[in-house]
Amino acid sequence: MSKASSSRVLLGAFALVLAGTAQAHHSYADFDGCNRVSVRGEIASLQWVNPHVLVTVRDSAQVEHIVVWFSLTQAAQAGVEGGTLRIGDSVVVTGAPHRDPEKHLLSRISAVQRPVDGWEWTRASGPTTRCAEAAAAGTSPQ
Repeated sequence: MSKASSSRVLLGAFALVLAGTAQAHHSYADFDGCNRVSVRGEIASLQWVNPHVLVTVRDSAQVEHIVVWFSLTQAAQAGVEGGTLRIGDSVVVTGAPHRDPEKHLLSRISAVQRPVDGWEWTRASGPTTRCAEAAAAGTSPQ
């Protein structure tokens, strides 16, 4: 294989990797920031990765909800580390639902609670003034 052909193959492979990474990330516009929902269930999996910590919560109907939490740096700053939550923990997670409810995704997380021992993490975030103004006017803020 010539040097030019090898370069094209390498460049193509690199482009595929980047495309997969871009596809895996989301936009907050995909989530309904004016509403909050809570999901109660057991942690089925934890992924301590960037750009977001991912928590899968399986509810009583055996539906798996993917919780797109904060970055590893933000987690460390908040005192949330790898051993804080464990697979099998019963939790209640509150956040903004994805606009497509079939995706079972939550982001913009405002609370994670573990009722068995009272542990919780909260962030003061909720529907914005923009949401309240739109609701009062009978329009959509998005």
